[in-house]
Amino acid sequence: MMEEVLAIGKRVYHDIQGLISTKDLLEHTSVLASDEFGGRYMNTPGETLTINYLTKQFSSIDGILPGFTDEYTQSVMLEVHQPKVTSNVTVTDLIDNTVADLEHSVDVTSRCHNSSIGSKVDLIGNDVVWVGFGIDSPKFNWNDFDGINVAGKTILCLVNDPGFYHDDDSFFSGKIMTYYGRWTYKFEEAARQGAKAVYIIHSDDAAGYGWNIVSQGKNNTQLSSDRCSVEGWITNDTAVSLFKLCGLDFENEKALASTTSFRPYTLPLKFSVHIENNFSTLQSHNFVAHLPGNESSDEAIVYSAHYDHFGIDEEGEIYSGARDNAIGVAGLISLAKALSLIPLEQRKRSIVFLIPTAEEAGLLGSEYYAREPIFPMEKTVGCINFDLINIFGPTSDITFYGYGNSQMDFLAYEGAKIQGRTVEPDPFAANGMMYRSDQFSLAKRGVPFLFPNMGFQHTEKGNDYLVDISKKWTAECYHQPTDKVVADPNSIWCWDLRGARQDVQIALFVGCTLCVSDFKPQWLPDAEFSR
Repeated sequence: MMEEVLAIGKRVYHDIQGLISTKDLLEHTSVLASDEFGGRYMNTPGETLTINYLTKQFSSIDGILPGFTDEYTQSVMLEVHQPKVTSNVTVTDLIDNTVADLEHSVDVTSRCHNSSIGSKVDLIGNDVVWVGFGIDSPKFNWNDFDGINVAGKTILCLVNDPGFYHDDDSFFSGKIMTYYGRWTYKFEEAARQGAKAVYIIHSDDAAGYGWNIVSQGKNNTQLSSDRCSVEGWITNDTAVSLFKLCGLDFENEKALASTTSFRPYTLPLKFSVHIENNFSTLQSHNFVAHLPGNESSDEAIVYSAHYDHFGIDEEGEIYSGARDNAIGVAGLISLAKALSLIPLEQRKRSIVFLIPTAEEAGLLGSEYYAREPIFPMEKTVGCINFDLINIFGPTSDITFYGYGNSQMDFLAYEGAKIQGRTVEPDPFAANGMMYRSDQFSLAKRGVPFLFPNMGFQHTEKGNDYLVDISKKWTAECYHQPTDKVVADPNSIWCWDLRGARQDVQIALFVGCTLCVSDFKPQWLPDAEFSR
């Protein structure tokens, strides 16, 4: 059965793979990441230019149809909070009644995302509870809230999950982050537990990004939802100081929190903070197109890549988001052109091209699509997502975020094999990237996914180059104005899209195989989001 599926997919793939070119990828990326598009922020002229460009590109491809009858766009209504006043956090030590200030954005961040409680929030002398990782998981038989009521209180918790601090792959998922390690889960669980405030203790290695990412305050947009009154982050050094005030060694308490003997407890501290917000609504848009199938046209494969980035800051700096994620969108345009060449009589399933807004605000566009899809989630057989495609040149291998969860991986392995490449473990699996992009909105509803990362064995520069340059790019360019298309051959950031072409071609093989065959990928046993 599988051999026949692969044979069908390979025949179709070989006829269309040449449509994926570095020239087209660079051309579309250069337009979308140009200064004219102004960083493609939501509900700005940059969004309008992006939607118009996508409409022009997709409407010019024979066979591609709008996602919504005569419309390519799906309106997404968002709530926006604009902080007016955010005080420092005042900490009262109940042991000796001393008072300390935690400086906003330096030691701590505090935000209110809950419009239902009004424009002002006052946390005055609130009890503080240490809840370890802030996880309640029957799957892992783990409950950091066991025996304590945190309703109306402030909780402190660690980013990531207990497995990060162990070398045992059977403990949670070892160094590979589970969803319980993501900041989004921590905030959601805190609200479910009735906490008034939640602060996550940040560390670069456990989070997978630096303090600058969480302190920038760019994530001020959301879909309407119930949240704690205050959500925030605390630096690791600040946590060390707070626990020292309590007569505790933070490193010891952190180590204990990753064991089954941990129990939550109230710290001898009180937190106070004052926040004032302006709340408003914002209308943005997902872009959705589709290529109709034939005999199984009610089933669909989804390709996704978000178009939004951070726009223009107060100093006039443009956050172009060339790699994040203009090139991902360019990949979808190229894929649409190639897949449209499959004759209708060979296409069984339909193919959706989902280009969401508000990914940078917390996967909000894809979350909205998953709630209001053009094909039901149970009829969506797989999702292939692009985000942060390889810009550093050709590789002899490829890695995937979340590899080992579903039978989508079997097709990806075969796609790499066609190119003479190998599939290798993700060296940055602990960062939890599989929960940080748009395929996750579909995955948590049971849709198997494929999320290409990149290869790390450069065919010309050796095996260390790509790990080192990736770390450096993340530190210097990720979510920065420096994320631009670079053509200067003397620059370390000079783009080489031969690797991008390789990776997009693998995604093409997987998608066209699912389109022309009856193969329906399943989750592997014990996968986190199996239906």
